[in-house]
Amino acid sequence: MVLGVPVLIERDSEECGECGRATLARGTSLRVEGAWNSEKHAPVISQLEELRLSRRRGDATRYEDLMDRFERLAIYGFLEPTIQWRQLEGELWEIKTAEDRVPAYVKPADRTHVKAVRLSHLFQKKFGKTAEGRTPRKHITKGLWMMGKDREHDNA
Repeated sequence: MVLGVPVLIERDSEECGECGRATLARGTSLRVEGAWNSEKHAPVISQLEELRLSRRRGDATRYEDLMDRFERLAIYGFLEPTIQWRQLEGELWEIKTAEDRVPAYVKPADRTHVKAVRLSHLFQKKFGKTAEGRTPRKHITKGLWMMGKDREHDNA
């Protein structure tokens, strides 16, 4: 913030040298990357770019809030408070901000790649919550599908 006015910090994703995925944050603990779908495209990267370039009121704040979460996760390996990182189903987790949710999974380190959190997609939280107060099933299903497709590329 400069003189009380929010400033959008431009951040460019870089490509991971080991796997070619877009890296949104790199820290001492892990990398935060976009998970690939069947076409080797990371939808979360396009969604973040739309937010970053949007002229709608509040989108710059949403973008900054998400990028802040990704950077803290990369540096520390966890989010505080822990409610910002919640298990959805099996190996699928969710990064939470006040307005957005990002399904993700953890890719363990192997001989060619450091530990990474791979992001599936992002969606804006519906205010008034679902009946159970949980992430809608369609987003969990999409996250699990993205995780499967992304892992197929690792094994190819």
